[in-house]
Amino acid sequence: MKKINTKQVTLCAILTTLMFVMGIITNLISIGTGKSIFQISDVIFLALLNFLNPFTLVISAILAGIGIDLFAASAIYIPITIMVKVLITFTFIFLKRYINTYINIFLSYLWIFIYVLYVYILFDSSFAIIEATTDAIQYFANIFISIIILFTLRKINFKEKIIDKYNL
Repeated sequence: MKKINTKQVTLCAILTTLMFVMGIITNLISIGTGKSIFQISDVIFLALLNFLNPFTLVISAILAGIGIDLFAASAIYIPITIMVKVLITFTFIFLKRYINTYINIFLSYLWIFIYVLYVYILFDSSFAIIEATTDAIQYFANIFISIIILFTLRKINFKEKIIDKYNL
């Protein structure tokens, strides 16, 4: 494993900020419409798992997730947010050796549906149904956008031009 250095800390801060801002935007839309909508902050996390240090990415995703939960006055979701991000990362790392990256994203992100069980335990089945619907929309939107970003990054040879060049 690479040592933690200033580049990794800076990259972590930039990614955390980017994911947090994306999450806040969707949160503000949700507040404005009065309807629960999905978060798109995970697209960066999912798309870059194949390129960057997974430790940096999972820390960024956890910090952004905690920030989003606090912004939404939903501190009760922080433990499950941390668990889901860690499970996504470990699943991705484990499956990376065995399956295609696009399928890996599709399978690794299934952990998002743990929120349904968490909401059911905390509240009741009516909230769980709403959560299941929201998570399904979030799942497919994040997967679709992540795969587009990943495809684009591979097309422009992101790993050689950026990752290897700047030793990230």
